[in-house]
Amino acid sequence: PDHDYRFVDDSARPGQVYYYKLEDVSISGRKFQHDPVRLEVPLPRKFAVSQNYPNPFNPTTSIRFELPKATHVRIVVYNTLGRQVKVLLDAQREAGYHVVRWDGTNDAGRAVGSGVYYYRVQAGDRQEVRKMTLLR
Repeated sequence: PDHDYRFVDDSARPGQVYYYKLEDVSISGRKFQHDPVRLEVPLPRKFAVSQNYPNPFNPTTSIRFELPKATHVRIVVYNTLGRQVKVLLDAQREAGYHVVRWDGTNDAGRAVGSGVYYYRVQAGDRQEVRKMTLLR
C-alpha cells in the first residue's frame, strides 16, 4: 500500500536555499533513498499580520506577522478604552515570518482580566490592528 509521508524543517529560514536527501526505512528494515531535493524558502512579498491563535485564548496566544524587508517592529496590546496594556515587541526584525506570544499579563507582569483586547503591529510606516479575546 502507498503511504503519504511528510518532512517538516522548522529551522528553515526565508531567503535561504536548502538541499535534502531523505531515506525511507520500512518496518522490515528495507531502505529506499530518494533523490536530493532543492528547496528555496521564499521571503514574504508584503507586510501582513495574521489573527492571533488561539482566539479566544487562555493562558497564551500567538501573533504571527510577515516582513518583506528588515524593519523596526512595535507590537502593543491595548484594552477597549485604548489604554496600553503591554508592549510585546519594540525592536528591529529581519525579513521573514515571525511569531510573538502574549501571556495575558500587563507591562508590570500582572495577569489582566478576561475581555476583549486589541493588538497593533507597526512595521515601518505600515500598521494593522486586530481584536482578540482573553478568557480566564
